[in-house]
Amino acid sequence: MQGINTNDLHNIIAAISTKLYKANIAAEIHYRLKSPCSVLKKIFKKAITVKELKDLIAFRIIVNKKEDCYKVLDIIYNIYSVDVKKFKDYITNPKDNGYRSLHVIINIYKRNIEIQIRSREMHNIAEFGTANHDEYKKTQETRLRKLLSNYRFNTAYINININNAYNILSRFNWTMSQLLAYEQILENLCHHLDCRNGTCEKRKVDYPSDGF
Repeated sequence: MQGINTNDLHNIIAAISTKLYKANIAAEIHYRLKSPCSVLKKIFKKAITVKELKDLIAFRIIVNKKEDCYKVLDIIYNIYSVDVKKFKDYITNPKDNGYRSLHVIINIYKRNIEIQIRSREMHNIAEFGTANHDEYKKTQETRLRKLLSNYRFNTAYINININNAYNILSRFNWTMSQLLAYEQILENLCHHLDCRNGTCEKRKVDYPSDGF
């Protein structure tokens, strides 16, 4: 495995783009860092730590045709170490709300990265159709902050760290130094909430998994 440097996250995108180009697959690649509140929602839901998250970093590959989705999947399998057990085929088995996509987890630089692969049609349904839940996610972020205030936590400490995390998120340039700083803030929050000892299990909340 090559060493980590400031460009490694950009190199992942470049490596995938190069392979897609050589395979004559037209595609768009989008990427995102999971928001602090989305991280905490999942931690509360599953009683896990930041390091156990499978989608702190996520990439989305949008292609023109359904059959290209599986071609891209083969390319990903050839480039990276893939967690086969976590693979989800929502194209063959769509969600009840019509959501369709391939979800695969790769492990690189000692981190899990989720890659979603979908066609343009699938993307439009996910973003603008019945599978869209952006407004619901916004509501849940407000709900989470209220939920945290109901427990005997240092809410000032939590809010400061959440705001610091959002500051990094807003100017994130996909360097390892920023990712490490972001992870550290989230780890501090996780430690403060005592999730490492499994006590979040007692506070599980019924939140849906993020689409992206």
